[in-house]
Amino acid sequence: TYTYTVTAVWRSWTAGSLPSSAVTVVVPGPLQWFGDGAYGQGGVLDFTSERSPGPEATGATTWVTVSGAYGHTCGTRTDHTLWCWGYNTTGQLGIGNITQRTSPTQVAGTTWGTVATGGGHTCAIKTGGTLWCWGYNNYGEVGIGSVVTPQTSPVQVGALTTWATVTAGDDHTCATKTGGTLWCWGYNSNGQLGVGSVAQKNSPTQVGLLTTWATADAGNAHTCATKTDATLWCWGLNVSGQLGIGSLVQQTSPTQVGALTTWNTITAGDNDTCATKTDATLWCWGSNTKGQLGIGSLVQQTSPTQVGALTTWATVAAGTGSSVQTHTCATKTDATLWCWGDNSWGQLGLGSTTQQTSPTQVGALTTWNTVATGDSHGCATKTDGTLWCWGMGGMGQLGNGQPRTTTTAQQVGAASTWTRVSSGAQHTCATRSDHTLWCWGDNPWGQLGLGSTANTSQPTQVGALATWKTVAAGYQHTCATKTDGTLWCWGQNFYGQLGGGALASPQVNPVKVGVLTTWASVTTGAYHTCATKTDGTLWCWGDNTFGELGIGSTVLKNTPNRVGAAIVTWRSVSAGSLHTCATQTDGTLWCWGYNGSGQVGNGTVVWPQTSPAQVGPGVTTWNSVQSGNTHTCATRTDGTLWCWGDNTFGQVGIGSTVTPQTSPVQVGALTTWSMLAPGSTHTCATHDDYTVWCWGNNTSGQLGLGDTTERDSPTQVPGVTAGGLFTGDQANSTFIVS
Repeated sequence: TYTYTVTAVWRSWTAGSLPSSAVTVVVPGPLQWFGDGAYGQGGVLDFTSERSPGPEATGATTWVTVSGAYGHTCGTRTDHTLWCWGYNTTGQLGIGNITQRTSPTQVAGTTWGTVATGGGHTCAIKTGGTLWCWGYNNYGEVGIGSVVTPQTSPVQVGALTTWATVTAGDDHTCATKTGGTLWCWGYNSNGQLGVGSVAQKNSPTQVGLLTTWATADAGNAHTCATKTDATLWCWGLNVSGQLGIGSLVQQTSPTQVGALTTWNTITAGDNDTCATKTDATLWCWGSNTKGQLGIGSLVQQTSPTQVGALTTWATVAAGTGSSVQTHTCATKTDATLWCWGDNSWGQLGLGSTTQQTSPTQVGALTTWNTVATGDSHGCATKTDGTLWCWGMGGMGQLGNGQPRTTTTAQQVGAASTWTRVSSGAQHTCATRSDHTLWCWGDNPWGQLGLGSTANTSQPTQVGALATWKTVAAGYQHTCATKTDGTLWCWGQNFYGQLGGGALASPQVNPVKVGVLTTWASVTTGAYHTCATKTDGTLWCWGDNTFGELGIGSTVLKNTPNRVGAAIVTWRSVSAGSLHTCATQTDGTLWCWGYNGSGQVGNGTVVWPQTSPAQVGPGVTTWNSVQSGNTHTCATRTDGTLWCWGDNTFGQVGIGSTVTPQTSPVQVGALTTWSMLAPGSTHTCATHDDYTVWCWGNNTSGQLGLGDTTERDSPTQVPGVTAGGLFTGDQANSTFIVS
């Protein structure tokens, strides 16, 4: 009889990231897997996906523990060797390079004990009690006292030999020592380190002075731990109630979950948490948009809620990925495995892609990953890494080598490694899994970054570097971040939208924006740019005629200027043509800039709106927002979709073309919306089942429906499903990356 152990399943890398691998069941024997294998994390020498437990990762029958992350997996064997495979762009495999592996590859050493995989880093404890970490270290999560990144080989954390357990979150790490002390380090913008502040820590920092900590588990941006008296404590981000303290208030120090002294094991997911008690009951709380709490509904819970009435639960693991990939798996004392929640990628191992809101005895997958809209065209990727585009192609923005329009999806080249795509007015840029950047289409201002102003109808690599992370294509300029946290812009610069302090134009090659290495995300409007930093601050620059920079004036700025007060922490930002919208960590939504069509969502068409104006005062459940040309759409934590602004072509999706809509209007009654991408005059979005729906203007076939007929309500794109959605900031096209 095997004793099953469900280990940590991936925590979110970024909003809109590629799908996670599913839960891995660990037994002292053959290692099997199921779910997405886009990065080889299944370790079976291919990049396909499995809807049911798939082939053995290797012929080995000596696996002891295994931990699966965003796109990589690590496991230990009975001979104390450590093996890793899958995604490796930040050195998270620990094999001395950043080369991806599709089968288990040994990490040097034969004294490994336990391993924990995080967003882009990995940590492990050796049998002698030493702690070692490697991989992405931009926030100090490797714990070596610096932010030198990547670390491609294991680096010892201090010199101590008393480490007992370790857990890796998205960008932070926590570990206990044999003396019962708890230590955390890394990213801390939400207080996930539990040290009473939001200051980043690059080396282990003790959590309080107690010596009674037993175990800890790091989620995306929160942490939970048990003490030797069987009490449970949580801290960090609490936007969905994942701390279990009956409120949504963020905590920077450990806060007790109830008063019970019967907690046994704990697992922290993206925005949810589950735990077992000593009586073998199972309890979950936090975000429940995909049924990941297992309570038979989609209602969020801010306090522990029992999962059924059984008293036979043994272990539990809360899985996560992007906001649409949230699931949970657990084992019972009879060694059976049960999963529930989001199942769009088959991560439940049930042989289908049907979402489950209650525990179901153990598989399924879809094939599309991400989608983005451009001006009059669209593109999407599949889980096999292929890229497909449709719509207007006169400038070569479809990337198929032919400057012509098509109403059905056409594959872009033969590459199968596309990860993210963004489209401007008539140009497109995309990144591949090797972190190379490629652009194509219209190029009069050098917006392709190729060193000239020549158009190209096929994807062309931008430079020779393989360090690009994200990309945003504006009207006629482009900006992108690198893995080292630097920000680069190029193309038209009449309004200082490149952020370099001058108005020279064009810049036909990428130009670095300042010297900072703390840029997290970037979004481009028609002639302005906004970006967030790792500390949660928001910065904008460029044209400000309509107040689109949000700095309280209409003065043009050719260098980054901070938006909002010092105490404000921004979560995400999306720039429309002449307006900008952003969410804060407290779940509020704010917009500013041009409002002639009501796109700011404040109930008026008054402009300019030079400072952030709250959308839906009192609403603190906004999840994500995307700005189109003159309209805006956003989802809430309950899965509903809301749009507002210009509705001339039905792009708001309310079944009519009544315009403008100056306040958020719900799109239908469904609560299963996940990702969205409003274009210039059309909108696309996905449901939980990863089906893609589009509506609005369709003169160039940008809805992907095989015709050019306008739609004023969501219409399913046949044969297309998507696991991630990206917005082309200025365009009327659609992109899906799988």
